[in-house]
Amino acid sequence: MVQVTKLEMSIIQQLVHNEFSAEGHGFAGYICHDENDMNVARGAMASLKKKGIVYDWDTETGDNATWGCLTELVSEPTTDPLWAEYGFRLKNIEVVE
Repeated sequence: MVQVTKLEMSIIQQLVHNEFSAEGHGFAGYICHDENDMNVARGAMASLKKKGIVYDWDTETGDNATWGCLTELVSEPTTDPLWAEYGFRLKNIEVVE
C-alpha cells in the first residue's frame, strides 16, 4: 500500500474524475489552478511524483492547468462495472492523516 495525505488523494481524484480519464488510456488529466491553492498543491504534486504515483507533471501552460498521469503503482485496467466509465481502477492507496 502506498500512503497518501488527504491533499494528495484530492489531487489523485482530480486526475481520475475528468473527461480525459474516460478515454480508456489510463488515469490522466489536469489539476485546475483556479480550483486549488497552487502554493500548497505543488508540494503535494511533487510528493506524488517522488512516491511513484504520478509519472510526471507537464509544464504549466496558458490553459491555467497542470497535466499529469497516474502510474501502474496505483491504477490498473479493469472490467469491473463500477469503473466501466474509465476502464481502469485505483489500487494500493491508503489515505492517512
